[in-house]
Amino acid sequence: LLILLQIARSSSRLIGQFLRFCVSACVITFVVLSLSRWVGLVRNYHAPYPIYKALHDDIASSISIPCPLDKCSITACVGKEWYRFPSHFFLPTSTTYDISLRFLDSSFGGLLPKYYSETSDATSAIPDGMNDQNRKDSLDRFVDPLQCDYIIDLDLPDQQAPHYAHITSTNATFDIVAQQDFLDSPKSRSWSRAFFVPFLSERHNVYHPYN
Repeated sequence: LLILLQIARSSSRLIGQFLRFCVSACVITFVVLSLSRWVGLVRNYHAPYPIYKALHDDIASSISIPCPLDKCSITACVGKEWYRFPSHFFLPTSTTYDISLRFLDSSFGGLLPKYYSETSDATSAIPDGMNDQNRKDSLDRFVDPLQCDYIIDLDLPDQQAPHYAHITSTNATFDIVAQQDFLDSPKSRSWSRAFFVPFLSERHNVYHPYN
């Protein structure tokens, strides 16, 4: 009987140690995978935030110079990357400069946002150029790239849109103010873009400049 009780106690201790090991292994695995996922997301997709921070700082530097006219304008433009524009808080405000965000025509075929009108019923009136089928409206949504002071774009080698970093004309030349790497998801391995694995992720992921 004593031998049986001793065996039962030993088995109970072994089972308890095994369960504690399993719980610890699950917690450690969860923490490691969570950190790997977090680092991967930041590394692969963080580019728009430092780019718009650089845009804010560069515009703020420009508007510190007095406007020689009654009203000067600064236009920042986005094309296919319009949905990654985080907020107008990334655009400085000024009493002498009209700072706005405009759209460039791109492969996106849906309906883009537009500014409220300046009438008293702007928040209740239905603006023109809208539809309930998400159809593209080209009447007043787009501007010519040469009307832009800044262009924010992900420069992909096989994109249908122009490579704005290389647009030049007799009146304007676009220079790269800031640049960050951004993941090209279709050309990267699914596991390496989902989780950050030191040394391996950089080898299997493909990045392109976000300007």
